[in-house]
Amino acid sequence: MEKDKELEEIINKLEQQRQIRELTAYLEERHYTEPQPIKCKWCGSEDIMKYGIRNGVQEYICLKCKRKFNAKDAPYKMRSTVEQMGSG
Repeated sequence: MEKDKELEEIINKLEQQRQIRELTAYLEERHYTEPQPIKCKWCGSEDIMKYGIRNGVQEYICLKCKRKFNAKDAPYKMRSTVEQMGSG
């Protein structure tokens, strides 16, 4: 009887470890993705450089077309993103 309980506990621990490994693999697959390169909003070039911070938003300059832009996805001279304007 006591050996059966010990064996059952070992089996339960192994099952828990398997579930943890599966969950960890699932989370890593969903969480860790390849970062997307930042592209110029004007010409699409990936040849960009950080150009300071303005109003708390990172700005970039394109080395190809020499235009500045920020990482926010908002229309020109607007603060709200397209998603925010469409969800109202």
